[in-house]
Amino acid sequence: MKQYDRTIKDGDAGIRQTVQHMLRLIRRDASNAEVKAIARKLRAKNDEQTVFNTFKYVVDNFPYSFDPDDREVLVSPARHFECKNDKGSCDNKYGKSNDCDDLTMKLCCLLKANGYQTWIKIIEWKADQDGFSHVYAMCLVPTIDKVIPLDAVAKMKGFGWEKAPVRRSEIFKV
Repeated sequence: MKQYDRTIKDGDAGIRQTVQHMLRLIRRDASNAEVKAIARKLRAKNDEQTVFNTFKYVVDNFPYSFDPDDREVLVSPARHFECKNDKGSCDNKYGKSNDCDDLTMKLCCLLKANGYQTWIKIIEWKADQDGFSHVYAMCLVPTIDKVIPLDAVAKMKGFGWEKAPVRRSEIFKV
């Protein structure tokens, strides 16, 4: 898979541009054979357990790492699963890539591959910082008719948990 350098806009417009790119990668990679094989292995007897298994798989296998200070690095979910090394990261020309957007893409992609409806939620929550600064997944669990937030950055605490207080947020359907 190729790596691209793209210039993104500043501020909210740049965040929304990044989210649109994330959505494209998730939708594309959810039909990837390797992604579908991983997703199948995470299926359980009920929807809530399947969503939990998927969340735990991402948390256990892909430790959080920061993007470089001057870059927003997005690695497609299929590429991450293909090149995962011993530390759960995918090496690229900027180093490791497992920040909140990468973890969110992996979750949404695996869940979508198993037929679940997901969303990406961006939030502005830091009192001392203007602008959106965090992203996480949300998933509809149909058997309980509930949307569950999935914040892999918070590790296992992030299953069903959201940061609070949030100054503002936007949600994007995958």
